[in-house]
Amino acid sequence: MAWTIRDAKREKAIIDRIDQGDDRSAAILAASFLEDRLQKAILARLVHDKVVIGEMFKGYGPLATFRAKIDLAFLMSIIGAPMRQHLHRIREIRNRFAHRLDVHHFEAIEIKDLSRKLPRIKDIAILHASVQALVNKDEGSKSLGFIAIWLTPLLSMPDTERNAYMNTLKIFLFMLELTTHFALLDHDREGFSLEMI
Repeated sequence: MAWTIRDAKREKAIIDRIDQGDDRSAAILAASFLEDRLQKAILARLVHDKVVIGEMFKGYGPLATFRAKIDLAFLMSIIGAPMRQHLHRIREIRNRFAHRLDVHHFEAIEIKDLSRKLPRIKDIAILHASVQALVNKDEGSKSLGFIAIWLTPLLSMPDTERNAYMNTLKIFLFMLELTTHFALLDHDREGFSLEMI
């Protein structure tokens, strides 16, 4: 299953490391990947000034943390309230894996409690059915058919804590990448190659 539609071939090595990694390393790397794409989504909508952007997003800048990026993306209407809530859960899971030496897997109670609140396979099935219904009524464009096809592999995955975390990341990456592409085009900047491997 493709994780990304943006430069998918170039990102394959990162995705392979996430897919093959143990729970701790996969959770941290996947969240970092999502944080990077969230930052790109924000930057696509800002004035392109390297100096100011560097001061804001690097080191101890006010937008250097995942938390700040999530909240800014919400304030900029890049993401809605439910997505903001789920992104904070992902951030918290990532932080627990990164900072708690006794947390090694998704079945750890402090991880399980958070991941149970993320979208599950049944939620993805509802989303898929809704998109497919629009496509079947011919109310959807080709892009909706693409979304239905993209969601299909997620439906056959076991309903585990790790899959809830990873599937939530995949869906949010997909949404961020599509909206970022069009935001770049809206700001007279070059979009990026949308591809699937």
